[in-house]
Amino acid sequence: MKTVKLSDHLEWVEARKAKLAAAGLMPSDEELRNKGLNRTEAKRDLLRRVEARAKAAGFPLIKSCY
Repeated sequence: MKTVKLSDHLEWVEARKAKLAAAGLMPSDEELRNKGLNRTEAKRDLLRRVEARAKAAGFPLIKSCY
């Protein structure tokens, strides 16, 4: 597993935002909200595995209020 520092991640995010803004492709805040519509299949698989592990460990699932 790769470890990522928060500062490195935030730098990457800011660089990506600048690149999108320069290209005129910066989406609105509402478009950036995670509704799961743009998830890759790998992300969906990861979330399924996390959910299965949480259930197996007896943790309650967290439901979104949106």
